[in-house]
Amino acid sequence: MPESPRAVFHQLSFVAGVAAFDAVASYLEDQAPLQLKWPNDVLIGEAKIGGILVESSKYGEDTVVMIGIGINIAVTPPIAGRAVTRLDQHGMAPRPQDLLITLADRLRHWLAIWQDGRGFPEVREAWSRRAHAIGRRLTVNTNKQPLEGTFEGMAENGALRLKLSSGETVCVEHGDVSLANDKTAARERA
Repeated sequence: MPESPRAVFHQLSFVAGVAAFDAVASYLEDQAPLQLKWPNDVLIGEAKIGGILVESSKYGEDTVVMIGIGINIAVTPPIAGRAVTRLDQHGMAPRPQDLLITLADRLRHWLAIWQDGRGFPEVREAWSRRAHAIGRRLTVNTNKQPLEGTFEGMAENGALRLKLSSGETVCVEHGDVSLANDKTAARERA
């Protein structure tokens, strides 16, 4: 990606998220509620089915960006404190090479829209349509302290918009997000 400025590399997590969502959706047979969780998880309901990791490294004058995407097909590696699922519990269990072909096709499509960051508004809109609901309670664990509030969408730069109980909306650029479970959220609304 020699044309892409380093300042937009984080957007590739959202590009890959939309591509992974679309690939998983093409294999679902039931009406499972597929959704994206900021910034890099694919969920069916509350259970993680896939994740994305984007890293960049400088090699002399060149910058290399690596996108890693993992999707559970027939095995669910345990994640402490997290529900996990796999494709064969909700539809077909494609051969890994078939899923890879589908994923590569969707990634090419969304990279062409992204255009080194120029098309990020369209990617952001697509990601937002696939994300968990606005108003969803969540906790963001940052380097400083956990922040609790409601999801208010994604800022123009890709940051998570979080409305705190004080009414203030903050933008979070880094952190691990935990969604409040539906029972907890229902009790808090009551």
